Amino acid sequence: MAGMLSEEQSAALATATIDPELVDDSAPGQVIIPAEAIVADVTFTADQLGDSVLAYQDGDWFVVD
Repeated sequence: MAGMLSEEQSAALATATIDPELVDDSAPGQVIIPAEAIVADVTFTADQLGDSVLAYQDGDWFVVD
């Protein structure tokens, strides 16, 4: 995690979802999930979560930097 999360924020991530409208899937085999795409019962900042990049490699999805 990019920043420190409160106990309430950590718990909210267990049920968080992703707004697909905000996901960038324009590159083949890669998606970028910006922090603002995370939908949860509490608020997060981009500094706390950062953006996540997923890449499809050898038949599986991986979080990459």
